[in-house]
Amino acid sequence: MIELATLPINSTAAITGARNRVRFLAEDLEFDVFAATRLAAMTSNLCRTLYHQGDEASITIGIGKSQQAFNLQMVFSGQRNPLTSNDAGKLFDRAYPLELKNGLEGFAVVKRIPSRDFDPSERFIVDQRERLVRLSKAELLEEVQQRNDELTALLDEVKLHAEREKELAAAAAVAEVERREARELEKAYRKLAKAHEHEQRLANYDAITGLPNRTCFEDRVTQAIERAEREQQTLAVMFLDLDHFKNVNDTVGHAEGDQLLREVSERLLGCVRKSDTVARLGGDEFTLALMNIAHPEVAAEVARNILTSIAQPFLVGGREFYIGSSIGIAVYPDDGHTVDLLLRNADTAMYEVKKLGRNNHQFYSADMNAQAKARLDLENSLRKAVKHEQLSLHYQPQIDCSTGKIVSMEALLRWPHEGNHFMPLEQFIPLAEETGLIVDIGHWVLREACSQNKAWQEAGYAPIPVAVNLSMRQFEQSDLADDIMQILEETGLEPRWLELELTEGVFLHHVESARAMLTSLKQAGVIISIDDFGTGYSSLSQLRRLPIDTIKVDCAFSQGVIDDPDDAAIVSSIIVLAHNLNLKVIAEGVETEAQLEFLRENGCDLWQGFLFSKALPADQFEALLRERLLSRSKAQSAAEKLPSTQRQAGVVG
Repeated sequence: MIELATLPINSTAAITGARNRVRFLAEDLEFDVFAATRLAAMTSNLCRTLYHQGDEASITIGIGKSQQAFNLQMVFSGQRNPLTSNDAGKLFDRAYPLELKNGLEGFAVVKRIPSRDFDPSERFIVDQRERLVRLSKAELLEEVQQRNDELTALLDEVKLHAEREKELAAAAAVAEVERREARELEKAYRKLAKAHEHEQRLANYDAITGLPNRTCFEDRVTQAIERAEREQQTLAVMFLDLDHFKNVNDTVGHAEGDQLLREVSERLLGCVRKSDTVARLGGDEFTLALMNIAHPEVAAEVARNILTSIAQPFLVGGREFYIGSSIGIAVYPDDGHTVDLLLRNADTAMYEVKKLGRNNHQFYSADMNAQAKARLDLENSLRKAVKHEQLSLHYQPQIDCSTGKIVSMEALLRWPHEGNHFMPLEQFIPLAEETGLIVDIGHWVLREACSQNKAWQEAGYAPIPVAVNLSMRQFEQSDLADDIMQILEETGLEPRWLELELTEGVFLHHVESARAMLTSLKQAGVIISIDDFGTGYSSLSQLRRLPIDTIKVDCAFSQGVIDDPDDAAIVSSIIVLAHNLNLKVIAEGVETEAQLEFLRENGCDLWQGFLFSKALPADQFEALLRERLLSRSKAQSAAEKLPSTQRQAGVVG
């Protein structure tokens, strides 16, 4: 055998490459299109079987000669021979097993080359070897583009023929012209039928993955429901959403993200039967319909297999990505009698999975509808609160550890809800993040805090910074820095009296863009601090690269410094680290004198907490400022009345 190439079968992309290489070689050997396509399909099936059996699978392609005729020969190597005599009889002229080393099994297949005159020249062999090695994914994509261009040209030709047919119909005068017109019309109709078939495929199948789209999926499931109703069958609908897929697009781009979606599609198809349906709704959302299942546990088993398959790494753009998937399951007839209701309930169950931590599956239950309704009611209430400016800000003082003076304050969001009660932040902030309302809320908070701070300055109170929290969604806005500077300009507040608090998670995927944005704000005079330090993901290298002024110790650590040695060690270490980096440290959640004394002894700069004051409405916070101002004035007056020797001795500080 004249060996042309040996191709390892170590990925789904390698299987696709082997299939296309065999098809191109068959076309060069003058096999007809049908035979070449069947050869390629059979090669793909055999390679896929070898690939799923284990590692070290390969295919060797070559040209042999027997009985004065040349043959296309392929040798498959793997852990187990998947070829049967029935397979050989369907397509190959001959197939036989081979004994291989290293415990592998092999088999060879032979397909006679159609042309009896074929005699491979040295140039032909060299060209084929180079082509088989040179063929790449980029060329495959180019081939697809070429096919699309050919289809476009075909559609244009169909239009041209249709116009010509009209012209011929108008100008037909003799029978010969009419016959010619009929022949042209027949050709045009055939091409038009092909174009219509392609249009139907585009209308019913996803362009990226080739899977059925929503329209096709709903049609198939509708028919399945009708059949299930007649025959008393059970079917399941799954709603699957990929976890953290956005990270792929953000890291390597949308083209590589599309490739990952195609690989996900192949894995999903590998987890279901041929009678089932896998569809892509759009984005990173997929749906599956499991037809005629014996009981719901079958759907759970399929879901577990999918989770295991999707959890395997994806090699995209030269990098490995690990993504998970969240799956909701609705079962006919218990969870709905229509496609729309089954999909909606499966989607509700999938959302429940995401709330519980993602990368799992969940069956729909009636309780989830009540939860979904409550969530929708809460979202509508929040939208109204934002629209009608029903939110408010409270201000908590931040105290200098050494002097006991109020040196700054934090603006904290409050939502008056159902009378005098405030809606807990943990109930509506995640919802605001998810719906995008946090962007509008954050803009309002910034403007309100800056306006109030400026108003207190104009009322004669000593200027102090106001700290405002920024969310992840706000930080993703490309014009955030410009928006902040515009608010400062419109409210008249100097940048040095505004402090921005960001959690460590903001920097996880956007270190460079974060550094650029924060640097521009700091250069303008804005103070930058990291909130809840020690609970997030930022590394020391990232911390060193960011233009930060202050580190804020999370209250979980501050409140444990007396009773928990680990918390005490963490807080003292954070203080030392921050001071070595020329950063200030503020501890939040201080509730006892013992906690405060520990912070003072370890050199903490600032603190806040219920020990001094809870967060107060603007009028009560102003009263606190006024009280502190009057206390200082009385102390100064008393000091001025003392003899100079007593003042120098520090009787009144």
